[in-house]
Amino acid sequence: MMIRSVLLPSSCGLRRHSNRHSTLRTLTRAATSHPSPKTPEDVQAKVEVRRRSLMASTGVLLLSSPLLGVPGAFAANGQKSQDPVNTPYQEYQVQSESSVAALEVASKLQKLGARLYGAFWCVDCQRQKETLGKEAFAMTTFIECYPIGVRKNVEGLPDIVTPVEACGNPYDMWPMWVIPKQRGEGEDMIQGGQTIEALQKILTKYKVEN
Repeated sequence: MMIRSVLLPSSCGLRRHSNRHSTLRTLTRAATSHPSPKTPEDVQAKVEVRRRSLMASTGVLLLSSPLLGVPGAFAANGQKSQDPVNTPYQEYQVQSESSVAALEVASKLQKLGARLYGAFWCVDCQRQKETLGKEAFAMTTFIECYPIGVRKNVEGLPDIVTPVEACGNPYDMWPMWVIPKQRGEGEDMIQGGQTIEALQKILTKYKVEN
C-alpha cells in the first residue's frame, strides 16, 4: 500500500492535470547569513523573513502552492506578470548541523535506496534539507527537478517551466520521499516535508540491516 502523508498547503509541486500556471519572478530562499537554525520553527521563520523581505523590496508577491507549482510572479495588483524571468539553477546550501537521530535516519534511507525529490526554488524543500542537516542531507539521494533553472518570456529562448522527465507524474509534488518496496514491485511515496520523528516512524515498517 502506498504511504501518503497529509500534504501541506504550501508544498511546491505541480500536478500535470492542473490548469493553472505560474511564473518565477525571483528566487525565494532561506537566509544563510545567520547562525544555523536549530528547530523546524526556526527554519520556517527564517524562510518567511526572507520571503517578506523580497516582497517588500520588489513589490512582487511570491507564491508557493501545489496548484501553482513554480512560485508565481504577480504584480502588486494581483495580475500575472509578463516580465522576462531567467533564474539559473542555484544549489541550496544547507546550514544546519545534523542531529544523531537525523544521521541514523539518513543511513537507513540510504540503505533502502530512498530518494528525495525537490526543486531549488521550493521553500518546503529547503526546510526539509535543513531538517536533515548538511551531513544527513549529503547522505541522501536528492533528485533536482529543475537542474538548469527556470525561464519564461525571454526573447529568443524557450521557456523552462516544467520539471525534468524524472520528476514527472507521479513524482511531481515536492518535497517527496520515495522508498522502494521490500516485497514485490512498486514504491512507497511520502508527500510533504517530514520531521525526523515522522521519518523514524515511517521507517519502522522496513527491515534495515545494520
